[in-house]
Amino acid sequence: MKMTGRTAFGGALFLVIAGFCYALTGTFSAGFPLLMVAAVGVALLGSHIALAVRRAEQEVAGGDETGDQVEPHVGPTIWPLGYALSAVGLVLGFLAYRPLYILGGLLFVAATAGWFAAVRHQWRHADEEPPEPGPPLGPDTTPMADEGIL
Repeated sequence: MKMTGRTAFGGALFLVIAGFCYALTGTFSAGFPLLMVAAVGVALLGSHIALAVRRAEQEVAGGDETGDQVEPHVGPTIWPLGYALSAVGLVLGFLAYRPLYILGGLLFVAATAGWFAAVRHQWRHADEEPPEPGPPLGPDTTPMADEGIL
């Protein structure tokens, strides 16, 4: 990891520590969530920079491994609803009832873990051939014309 990525991750760690110190000692209720959002943003920026540098180094070295991989289709999931509910819990915790911070945070962690597990499962099965479709399930789907009724 290059210096810029390390600096970004160090800044994110500093913001997390400062946020927890502020939560324990501060009186302004919006300080802690603002510092946590800033920490997540800086960490995402640092990870994006580190990934871009790694890809650029691979291209320069001639070992472009990303060109051979085909990204599988990621189907619809329920996890964005979990993110939406966690956002509602975090906002209500900020505005009305502080223990909802915990509920919103737990929902956020659960939605993130579930979504990552679903995507990892889809990536794991991307190389496999799709199964042959079987006979239709449920009531008989043959048209009435085949039975001589029409």
